[in-house]
Amino acid sequence: MYDDMVMTATCFVQDAARIAEITAWLKGSGTVTFANRPGGYYQARIVNQIDFEKILRGNPHRSFAVNFRCKPFWHAQNVSDIVVITSGTLVNNPGSVYSEPIMTVYGSSDITLMVGMTVIELTGISGTLYWTAS
Repeated sequence: MYDDMVMTATCFVQDAARIAEITAWLKGSGTVTFANRPGGYYQARIVNQIDFEKILRGNPHRSFAVNFRCKPFWHAQNVSDIVVITSGTLVNNPGSVYSEPIMTVYGSSDITLMVGMTVIELTGISGTLYWTAS
């Protein structure tokens, strides 16, 4: 089990007329990308209240901090969670955390699967088989 982490981004308001738009965008949860971690994103939600009246009043730089509570795993962009293979294909986990695959096998034949160093022989497959490594 991995704990969430709080990551902070410093933001700057260039156009005070866009405060309503910025406020609407900074609500709830979704994905967040950080400039120091290009090519991917975190699942996150905003955890702090942002007082724009205070930011605009007497703050010549109009800067504020946004705290994001992020799920502990960074997700690479443009990487599919689904890999379709027909035969003799090696599939690697691009991440750095151990994971167990969930496989769906379609077909009607005998199949040999190798997951890590474990060989699984499937014989007489007819239709769909769902399998989770464990």
